[in-house]
This record gives sequence, C-alpha cells and structure tokens, in this order.
Amino acid sequence: MKSLYICFAALVAFSAVAEPGVNKREVFKYDTPDKSPIWFGGESRCEGVGEGGEYSIFLDIFYADGSHSWAVQAMFPRGTHDWARCEHLYVPAKPVSRIHFFRMHRNAPGTAEFRNAFLKRERPPEGHVLSERRFSMRPLRNGDRIERMVVRNGKPVREFVESPAASAKDGGVAAMTVWTADSMVKVLPGVCPTSEQMASKSIRLELAGAESESAQICVTAPEGAPSQPIAVDAGRLLSAGGVAFPGTVGVQRVGYFARMDGFEGNPFGDDPRELWFPEPLLPPEGLRTSPGGTQSVWLTFKANRGAKAGVYAGAVAVRVGTDSFIVPVKIRVRGFSLPASFGMKTAYSVMDGFTRAVYPDDFMAKKRETWDIMLEHRLNPTDISRTAPPDITDVEYAKKRGMSSFCVLNLVPPDPSKKWVCRAKPAEVFNDGFRAYLDRTLRPYVTELMRRGLDHGAYLYGFDECGGSYFAKMESMWHDLKAAYGLPVMTTAYMFREVAEHRMEFGSPEAMATDMHCPPLATYDARLADRYRAEGKEVWWYTCCNPRYPYPNVAPYACPAMECRIIGWLTRLVRADGFLYWHVNYWRGKERLDERETYFTDWRTDTWPKVHGDGVFLYPGSKHVLSGIRLANIRDGEEDYEWLQLAAEKVGRNAVEALIRELAQSITDFSRDPALLRRVRSRVGDMIEARD
Repeated sequence: MKSLYICFAALVAFSAVAEPGVNKREVFKYDTPDKSPIWFGGESRCEGVGEGGEYSIFLDIFYADGSHSWAVQAMFPRGTHDWARCEHLYVPAKPVSRIHFFRMHRNAPGTAEFRNAFLKRERPPEGHVLSERRFSMRPLRNGDRIERMVVRNGKPVREFVESPAASAKDGGVAAMTVWTADSMVKVLPGVCPTSEQMASKSIRLELAGAESESAQICVTAPEGAPSQPIAVDAGRLLSAGGVAFPGTVGVQRVGYFARMDGFEGNPFGDDPRELWFPEPLLPPEGLRTSPGGTQSVWLTFKANRGAKAGVYAGAVAVRVGTDSFIVPVKIRVRGFSLPASFGMKTAYSVMDGFTRAVYPDDFMAKKRETWDIMLEHRLNPTDISRTAPPDITDVEYAKKRGMSSFCVLNLVPPDPSKKWVCRAKPAEVFNDGFRAYLDRTLRPYVTELMRRGLDHGAYLYGFDECGGSYFAKMESMWHDLKAAYGLPVMTTAYMFREVAEHRMEFGSPEAMATDMHCPPLATYDARLADRYRAEGKEVWWYTCCNPRYPYPNVAPYACPAMECRIIGWLTRLVRADGFLYWHVNYWRGKERLDERETYFTDWRTDTWPKVHGDGVFLYPGSKHVLSGIRLANIRDGEEDYEWLQLAAEKVGRNAVEALIRELAQSITDFSRDPALLRRVRSRVGDMIEARD
C-alpha cells in the first residue's frame, strides 16, 4: 500500500504549473482490498469558474463485493482565485479494490489548473482541518460563520465557529423599504433590493377556480436599525361590482437555512457567497425585520372551485413598527376551474417510517398532516417504498381530495427494523416464500379495494434502478402478478434505457413486461416513449440527485425556484405520463424545527452529497409538519399542467405544444424568466376561455 502511494505521489505532485490529465482517469488497484481511510485532495487556481458541473478532486470508488461509490469529491471554491487547497477524508465501510482518480473541471464555465494532487490510504493527524469556509452571518447578526471539516477520532467531523465579521457590508437601504417579488424568485435575506426591485410594489396574479398562486412581500431594513415587528393584513379584494374575492389569502413567514460544506450551486441559482437561502414556510407569528437585510412574507391566494370570473382588486396593508405601507393587489379569476381529480399523475413518496421516527407519540396525526400538505399541493401522497398497503380509509380520503394514482406495494420483503426498504437482492424476491407473502398481502387488499371502487390509479412498484441481472425473472414475476391481481407494475429499472441505447430489443418479453416505465429525466426518449404508449404502456420520468445543469431538477436547494415549476410544462411538452420523486420527508435525524425561529443555523441541509435538499420537501416542526418554497412552485407547475391539459382539449395538443415552445424548446433549453412564464400562461388561459 505504501509503495503504491509513493508511486502515485510521484505521478501527481507538480510545481506551480498546470498538471496534465485534467478530467483524465487514473486507476489505482489494490491486490488486497481493505477498509483503510482514503485521504485525498490537491490545489487549483481558476478564472471565472461558475456553478454547475464539477470542479474538484474526484474519485469513483469500487469495492471488493462489486458495489461502488460514485463522485466522492474534495471541492474547490468557484469564481476566480489563486492557488487554493481542498482535501477530503472518506472512510469506506467495505474493502476497496480500485479507485478512479480525476482532477475534475467538467460542465462548468471558466478555466482551471491543478497541482500537488494526492491520494493517501491513511488517516490525517488528529485535529487536521480538511476544509474551511467563511460566510457572513448577516442579517442574523454582525459576524461570520466559519465551517470546518476537522479530523476527530479518525473521522471527518463538521464544526462551526463564529468570529467577528471579516469585512464591512456594502450598500443597503437608507429607510425601511417594502417591495414585492415573484414566487419564482428566491429572495436572499442578506441581499438588498436593486432599484428595479424597490420600484416593484404590487401583486398581480391569475387564478382558475380551485387553484392557488403565491407572491412575496419583502421588507428591507436599514443597517443598524433595531428589529421591529411586521404585521400583514390582506384586507378585502373586491370586483368592480363590489363582490368579494371568492377565496382565501394565506400569510406565512419565510424561514432561512444555512449552506453547509459541499453545497453545489447552479449557474442561475443564488449567490454562492451568501450563507442563507430561503426555503421553509412558517406560521406568520413572529414576523420581524432583519437589520440590514430582507425578510420575506409569503402570500398564497386560493380561489374557490367554481369562483365567479372577474378581476378582484384591493391592497395588503403592511405595518412595520409605526410605519405603514400599502401593496396594491389585483387578482384575475379565470372562467374555469381545475379538475377535481389531479390531471398530472405524480408519485411523491411520503415515507411513514421517517414520520414515525420524528413523531413517535403523535404519528397518526402527523401522518395525516403530511398527506394533507401533499394534497393541498395537488400531489399524490404515495410511497413507492411501502412494504404494507396503504390503509383503505386513507386511500378513500385522498381520492376524495383529488389523488389520481397511488402505489399499493413495493415488491421487497418487509424489514420492521428499517425506516424504509428500497430494493432487494434477487434471491430474496424470486422464490416461492416471497410469492406466498405477496398473495397473503395483496389478495384480500385488492379485493377490498375493488369492492369499494378505489382501484383506479393503483399500481405495484418494484426493482428500483435495477439492472439486467433482474430482467428475466422480473418478466416472469410480473406476468404472474398481473394475472393474479390485475394491477399494473411500475419500475425505474433500466429496461427503458437498455432499449433506448440499443442493448435490448424493443418488443422482446423483457422489454415489454413493464406496464409503467419510469426512466430518469435525462434518459427520457420521446420517440421510444411513444412506441411504448402505442403498445398500451405508460412512460413517466423522474429526478433525484440527478440530473444536474443544464437539465432542470426539483431536488437541489441551489436550483432556481422556477425549475420546480417548469417541470409541469416539460412533462406536458414531452408527453410523459407522470412524474416520480423518491422521497419528500427524508429526515436524517429526529430534530424538529422550532417554528418560532426564522434562521436555522444548524439544520442539516446536506441530505445528499452536493445535491443538498434531495429527498426533503417537508420539514418536521415542533408543532406541525411544514412545507417550503420549492413545494409551492411544484404545486404551481402541477396547476400549469392542468391549464395546458384543458387548453389541449379545446384547441388541440399541437397548438398547445407550439405555445409551450415559446417558453421551453427542450429539457435543456428553457427560460428561467418568471415574467415570460406568466405571459405564456396567460395566453394558455385565453385558449381555454376562447369561444367555440
């Protein structure tokens, strides 16, 4: 092991010139695999390296048992800088047989060069600082937050230190300022408004019946001003004839999380130098100004089903201390309502095991809260990992509120010791014992489901992201299951990809066994999907920790909020039959958010390496389950899909898709301009309301 490292160091240690082999793979094999720590890093300087892609010392790690860990990285700061160092310590859980090593600058703008790259199979000294990042704590307080990864007892541990501010804050406002922002814009609390934003002091929205739309009122306080309470009164909205707005107005306080080490940005995302980013939506109680910063107030306007069409105008009164401000509001209610049943099929997984772990004494009530939030956002509150069918009364409740599809069971053996079970090994499921378990579980349940008329939209799920070693036996199992219970089967296994990449023949038994294919967004092939639909199949798509820029993704905190909304438009454009997302309450511990707070310094945002936020759209509050800004924008995208569906029924699919292309040409070429989306959306509404 030692001689191998010496040889490697000789290969990669260079003087202050660019090293050769950027993005080139170097392979290091270990004849005797072991679990020794992997300490690696290097130095780099760059010019204009923006967000997206990778800029790091990058490892793919292969284990003796044939499994792997992709994209283990020590990441460099972006922008323009002289030589900077990055390090990372990875402690493998299994013996390592091979490592692929890269000096990586890929799919990110700018130029970079590297030197002194290293990889060691040993532990760094105790207390060694692997990485350090400094962020301003403003506007929470006038200081800096230093985040370090430090070696403690042979493992990397995240530690936080606060220190005096390294520099004074530039800019700001001279007096208390109230302005507005679109719901598709993330308003960072440490950034003061531009002159254009300061001039924006009105809210204009369009709603269908049974639809919600959101907007933001932002309050920016001068530097040094004492924190003051903010009171918001939505007042009355009236038509020209004096009729009151047929709906409700909700008020929430925007909360802020702190970026953690490894937070990967997006070229169109937030300023990566800012510590805070907005996400959780909290009760309005406790609204206060942030000295030298901005506090956002989230307003949600919802029109009743069958609401009378017209324009309803009024104002929101904002009182800050003794100062009063008026924000004009104009809501146009369209002459149609959204369907009672959700038109866009979705599978956003709410996993009971995680809810139970955080709320062991109040599980049933909190479970219902999670379902209610999803239903309020027109999302199907299902669980593709469930190992017991959902309670029939829950299914009945959700269907009455619009749920259009749901998973009955994941084809894996149950394991009560785990919060969730994703997949199983072939030997665990392709046997008579598991088949008998399925029969005991499914036969009485499906019989009762059908007796109550609740079986529409029900499906089985199985073999999450599994490869070819499963395909033949999957085909046999699914043939038997469909014959026995009549339920379609959905999978994210790789048959669709194998056919798209010409490694499997379309029409073969294995390629055609699945009723509902669900490939990743970046793998989706519209022509192949149409061929499957011609054979009576459905083809959904999904995102998770991937794909990354230039593709859209609902998962990362770093992505623009509009990417959460554009998914509905793109789903309609490519004619996908539905959208799947693996987890919405992937709560890693048992911590709850205190709803009285606004800035959450220690909430773990790093749910997934680099893709912070993946798996979490709901938040466990001390009193209630909470939603967030991303979920609100996903809801709006679902509702936009409903508009597009209604328009297609009126004027035809081709006319609607031509209009969508003014906003999005493809899944990698689309606008992130909220104003453009709203203009195109208004024209969709005109299509729906046009007379025959």
